[in-house]
Amino acid sequence: IDNLVYKEFVDVTIPNSPDIKKHEKQLIDTSMEYMKLPFTRIPGGEKDSVETFQTTSKTGDAAWGKAIGIVDVSAATVLAWFFSSCSNERLAEHERSNGNVLRSERTIPNSRSKLVSFVKTFPNPIANRLFHVWLVWDKISDYNGHETYVLALADREEYPDKELVSSAEDTDTTRRSTAIGTTKATPSIVGKTKGVYLLEVLSNN
Repeated sequence: IDNLVYKEFVDVTIPNSPDIKKHEKQLIDTSMEYMKLPFTRIPGGEKDSVETFQTTSKTGDAAWGKAIGIVDVSAATVLAWFFSSCSNERLAEHERSNGNVLRSERTIPNSRSKLVSFVKTFPNPIANRLFHVWLVWDKISDYNGHETYVLALADREEYPDKELVSSAEDTDTTRRSTAIGTTKATPSIVGKTKGVYLLEVLSNN
């Protein structure tokens, strides 16, 4: 079923998507600026398939990480996988890693956006983290000489439709009370995250 969902996203959703909206384009452009931060490579083995980097924000109050690797699947399919936050595969992995805790999504009609909420659990005494994220995707014709799909993420509070955000909060409260039912509930601290995925098309094969 998941593969059919990914295929529909690639074959139907992407080519028939609405024009990107002003607030979505603004998030994409802002997120692309993160790539200009002065990252330093983290030493690794010669056979490592993924290069990793790190830096801190200009104010020094946040750490940033970057990873570069090659995936043997189409860039559009990778975008579909990332954007499908509540696919069967992603939900199963979430439960294996975090237990029976919240993971939900809300697709915003006539847009390239989605609102996602999830709990990341940690061993005691570290409190769990509850994240509310706004996802936006776009396709650009030239990045490093390649056609590239972009997936940007920011805190849900940055989404301009506050009424919709408030509605999503109400839904999350209901789902959270259901999802934690079979697990000892640990209080969560609301976390914030932002970032960007750049999926370059290296080959048309």
